[in-house]
Amino acid sequence: DGYDLPDPNVFGPLTLTEANAEDGVQAEAVNSRTPVPPVTGSLTLDKTDAKNGEPLPGAVFELWRESNDVPGLQTGGANPDTLADAGCSTDQDGQCTFDDLPLGEYYLREIAVPEGYVLPANPVSGPFEVTEENSEEGVTVELANDRGEPCKGKDCKDDTRKAARG
Repeated sequence: DGYDLPDPNVFGPLTLTEANAEDGVQAEAVNSRTPVPPVTGSLTLDKTDAKNGEPLPGAVFELWRESNDVPGLQTGGANPDTLADAGCSTDQDGQCTFDDLPLGEYYLREIAVPEGYVLPANPVSGPFEVTEENSEEGVTVELANDRGEPCKGKDCKDDTRKAARG
């Protein structure tokens, strides 16, 4: 266990003759260790409606890997972090999973929301760390979106006028 068969795994021909009978004949087989696959983990997002806690399908996220040793997510400039996945959309259960992630720190950036919802003021969450210790069960992140409900009543009109004068 733990070794690969040599390639080719057949040796010879080995010919035993009267001339080499005393010393015998031999072949050398070199077995190499089977490479150990790197430890990887996963990150699962559970997205819900902030008001009722119901699963929220259709939210889209980018996954970024911390790679520039600067705290926080940098998506542009001379030395940005690394885009690990350009987009994962939450399913009917409000989940989106990123698998086979190398160990390290990751950020989620929400880039699209389902109709009727608004992007959070800060669409970036994290960092979330994928470690050898949590690689088997994975990392789970819970996030919620607010609805983009229309304003109602007198307060809404006042807010609109203030914004127009603003």
